Amino acid sequence: MRTVQLGRTGLVVNRNGFGALPIQRDSRQEAVRLLRKAYDHDIRFFDTARAYSDSEEKVGEALSPVRDQVILATKTHAKTAEAFWRDLETSLRLLRTDHVDIYQLVPHGVLLPAPRRRGGSVRLHAGSPAAGQDSLHRAHQPLL
Repeated sequence: MRTVQLGRTGLVVNRNGFGALPIQRDSRQEAVRLLRKAYDHDIRFFDTARAYSDSEEKVGEALSPVRDQVILATKTHAKTAEAFWRDLETSLRLLRTDHVDIYQLVPHGVLLPAPRRRGGSVRLHAGSPAAGQDSLHRAHQPLL
């Protein structure tokens, strides 16, 4: 399967990924079946969001046994730092993982590289292109 690099994240994924928006309409059993079938057919990039109803739960249930073999992306619409971290904690719990590979802050369209837990903290880089060049420079500075 052909691969692409996701921007400057360093992550390389198959050209084909699984967008989890549609599975919010499926039963848990059907969604889990679809996600596992996608994985069985070499899909390794899965994109979901808190706003997609129960999609994060379904992705977590289906993919937790193979978490170290997939790239997970999710999103938040948070407008405050508190909401940002709260959404991240909720996503981690629902996805049944201790990290996501890509955390997108929307509607700003910011691609946030790999929030990963280290010693009980989260190291994360963030910025908004809408806020100008200085914000983009700060995007490469850790929040914690």
